Amino acid sequence: DLAPTLLEALGLPDLPRASGRSLLAKAADPGRLVLVQHPVYSSETLANRTAMQRAMRSVAGMPTHEIRSGEDMAGLVGEGWKYLRTSSGREELYRLDDESLELGAAHPEELARLGSELTRQLAAHPLRVLDTTKIDPELLRELGELGYGH
Repeated sequence: DLAPTLLEALGLPDLPRASGRSLLAKAADPGRLVLVQHPVYSSETLANRTAMQRAMRSVAGMPTHEIRSGEDMAGLVGEGWKYLRTSSGREELYRLDDESLELGAAHPEELARLGSELTRQLAAHPLRVLDTTKIDPELLRELGELGYGH
């Protein structure tokens, strides 16, 4: 969704093969759920990412939880909810107006509904890890300096 959003904001045409949709269109579709992914970080890059997260809190507010190593997470955001599921199957549910309280036990129907929808969306749009052997070595070095990769 990032590329279509930036292209729309800049007034440029869509990419012909893009599978995402502009997030700016969300205002016209308040029921839209956005698929999100929290990546897996290696233990080597976790310290850098955690330091960056602390620096960004003053701008973005408190995160739902600390950055974790070794477990990826996918979820849906929209309709006033944030639903997250880890690769080990742990589920979390938050209201967007107060992400400090995990509400899965209090709202099992929303947890189940959003869990089913995430399963459907992941089947339609599988999250893929890039084969880093096919990335330009200079770009890979620059990404490593930014804390991405291992």
